[in-house]
Amino acid sequence: MLTSKQRARLKAVASLNSATTIIGVNGITDNVISQIKTDFNTKELLKIKVLPNCGNIVKDCMEEVCLKVSAQPVCVIGNFFVIYKINNKKNFNHLLQD
Repeated sequence: MLTSKQRARLKAVASLNSATTIIGVNGITDNVISQIKTDFNTKELLKIKVLPNCGNIVKDCMEEVCLKVSAQPVCVIGNFFVIYKINNKKNFNHLLQD
């Protein structure tokens, strides 16, 4: 569980990044989930865009993706949402230092 201070830090970092994945008309498909899992191999923080014609609420999409990839929700900003998953690789530069 992220604290409010950690979420604020991650939100600040995410504001500088562009979306890595886009959820389109077909919604959350297996291809979208596999792309997100692949992105988590090299990153800890992902910003995902939900297109308006998707038909899903952005917060619902975030919750579903978090469940499927075992990530933690950070925030929802308009049509974007940000999720975080710690990377356990050695010599990885972590965003949140304990």
